[in-house]
Amino acid sequence: WMPSSHRLIHMINPLILSLGTTLEIHNPNFSESLLAIENSEPRKFKFGLVLVTEGQFSEDQFLSNSNQDGTSHWRKFLTLLGDLIKLKGFTGFRGGLDNSAEETCGKNSVYKERKGNQVMWHVSTYLPLELANHQQIARKRHIGNDVVIVVFLDGPSVVWNPMAILSHFIHVVICVRPVLNAETSELEWGIGVASREGVPLFG
Repeated sequence: WMPSSHRLIHMINPLILSLGTTLEIHNPNFSESLLAIENSEPRKFKFGLVLVTEGQFSEDQFLSNSNQDGTSHWRKFLTLLGDLIKLKGFTGFRGGLDNSAEETCGKNSVYKERKGNQVMWHVSTYLPLELANHQQIARKRHIGNDVVIVVFLDGPSVVWNPMAILSHFIHVVICVRPVLNAETSELEWGIGVASREGVPLFG
């Protein structure tokens, strides 16, 4: 929830609205009051997460993946994003996932809470897999309505086209690829970002 400008002003100084005019604010604690209001509001985010493996070019293909289709790098990446939680009975921020019926949203998801921020991931491989529906409507219903999605390219030669997922809502696609450092043999992450025209620069 984010208060309107009218409500925000009233919370800080009701006198401003009652006078019906604009006043110069001399209160030295005004900035601190704004920050306190901002920090008091819950910050909740939902993001999509899609696994793409070798030879997959269409959403019908990569939305049909299961966790078993991913390598150990995929499973490692999931642990970096958050904690595996059971949806049934989960009382935290669900990001639109149903916690009462496994048929609609699956058994598990990935969730993280840190410094007042709550993040729920719509993980493609945890959402219900419909064997009789190659379009995977249940998975597309959540991931296709996320503004930001992360695409995990699980292989050194996986090719990805940001237009592969057709959605009016997705505005930012972040591609992540596991990379082994040739000198240290340590696992690193290559990252690329694509966004729709009109999305301001960020990061």
